[in-house]
Amino acid sequence: MDNNTACDADTLRDRIAELEDDLLRANLAAESSGRAKTSFLANMNHEIHTPLHTSLGFLKLLGKSELSTGQRTKVDHITFALSSLLELFNDILTLSKAETGHLKLHPTRFHLESLVHDTLNHASALAESKNLEVRHEVDERLPKLLMGDRCRLRQVLVNLFGNALKFTVQGTVSLRAIVEDESDQSFTVRFEIEDSGLGIKANRLADAFEPFTQGDGSATRQYGGTGTGLALCRQLVKLMGGELSIESEVGQGTKCWFSVELDKIVDKKVARRIQRGADNSATSDSLDSQDVPAEPETKILIVDDDRLCRVLLDEMLTGYGVRHQVECGRDAVRIVAQALQDGVPYDLVCLDIMMPGMDGHSVLEEIRRLDAEDGREGTDATKVVMTTALRDSQHCVQAFREGCEAYLTKPVEEEALAKTLGKLGIAQPEASAC
Repeated sequence: MDNNTACDADTLRDRIAELEDDLLRANLAAESSGRAKTSFLANMNHEIHTPLHTSLGFLKLLGKSELSTGQRTKVDHITFALSSLLELFNDILTLSKAETGHLKLHPTRFHLESLVHDTLNHASALAESKNLEVRHEVDERLPKLLMGDRCRLRQVLVNLFGNALKFTVQGTVSLRAIVEDESDQSFTVRFEIEDSGLGIKANRLADAFEPFTQGDGSATRQYGGTGTGLALCRQLVKLMGGELSIESEVGQGTKCWFSVELDKIVDKKVARRIQRGADNSATSDSLDSQDVPAEPETKILIVDDDRLCRVLLDEMLTGYGVRHQVECGRDAVRIVAQALQDGVPYDLVCLDIMMPGMDGHSVLEEIRRLDAEDGREGTDATKVVMTTALRDSQHCVQAFREGCEAYLTKPVEEEALAKTLGKLGIAQPEASAC
């Protein structure tokens, strides 16, 4: 080998080594950017959800007070506007997660018929305002409890059903859940949303699935919309292993459908336990047990880093007993420990999940440890109701595993809170006299 050949080989090896170093640095930078983006999305999710949910909570409380017709109309308009803003934010955030590969499914056991009713109730005000007939059908072969990502499935159904209502002037909008196939472990369920609305031109159907693109610009200007709905639904359905299809004819309405596989729940004991847990959640409509009278001096601790959230819960809990507020998880643990030491423990802790420093999961773990050390078990243990602005079923599953009694999503509904507390044996003193 002459000197020139040896020199060329050395140069080539050096160049390959430089390229490998460049590739390694690029991969590390990409990973760092991905982690930063994930952290940013999580923080933005919490920071925006919290004030929106709190505002909606106060508006609902205001709506229950004595208002003039004009004032009530303004409250309704503001509530609708904030709800629309919250839905838009949720859709954009979900699309961002999907495009960056950070969107994951979190299957849980859920009540299918309750999910369908939840979807219809979500859009009931719009349907009533337009005098539209709403129909629904759930296949009788489907069991009440199934396994799947309820949060993402709800997001798809709410979007598709909301679109159908939005672009329907008169007539009917329907939602059906039909068994398409069944195996020993699962059902393939076909969801259909059909309306008698404006319809979409054949040459615009493909555009309807593109983010921030509307199938018909003129209709969108008249009826509203951002073009995120169908794009989001397609992403979510694909993530769940299905395909979203749509057929439409101008003036004859639109039909959307998709199929997803939902697992059966074989373990009957687990099904009953999850059903009891669902009964304590904000989405349950089956809390029908009688309230158990509580002592007037019921002690309640409200733990939330957001001041307005604490004030809102305190307003809802007026009359339930002695209430204290704290904004820090570590302070909450210290106060609960001191109360146990003094022999006057807290009966109920309303605990936010997302808090800086020590989050709700860690606080719950410490409360259960303190209960165990004090010999408080079963019905004598501190009752914990977890609250969160994040509609992520993974947090719900984790909270129940850690031993919370109930799980409520913000904005917390006053009626749902009252029913949940009644189920836990904590009722308003005024109610116990009846």
